[in-house]
Amino acid sequence: MDGFFDYAIADEVHELKGGDTAQGNAPGTLAASARHIAVLTGTLLGGYADELFNILFRLEPSRMLEEGFEYGETGVRAFTETYGLLEKITVNALLAYPDRPFGFGDLIGREFNPETQRREPSLIAATRDLDQNFVYAKERG
Repeated sequence: MDGFFDYAIADEVHELKGGDTAQGNAPGTLAASARHIAVLTGTLLGGYADELFNILFRLEPSRMLEEGFEYGETGVRAFTETYGLLEKITVNALLAYPDRPFGFGDLIGREFNPETQRREPSLIAATRDLDQNFVYAKERG
């Protein structure tokens, strides 16, 4: 039904931004069937660019792809880097090490690579295995 309607109007689109649901997919189907679409909301953003990403991707997926934003986490990340503010949070990764200082292996995280526009594996820490047969001060207590 491409171009079947001249105009389409969707209200409260902020309610449809998350998840892959029938209600969330409806504006995309409507947008694909109309020559022009007006979307309305009183509360578009919670203050973050990523909240707008799914709405825009549903309304004009081909344009988002043309702009270099793929659907999913990688696209959200690239969109946020372009139009928003990024915050990097690293979580206290070696807290279990004092209780079990062996068998950890290297800790690998995922970090965004601007060249590939993807999250790629990166080394967080290379742990050293201690002798598991030795009684350390913590256990002697």
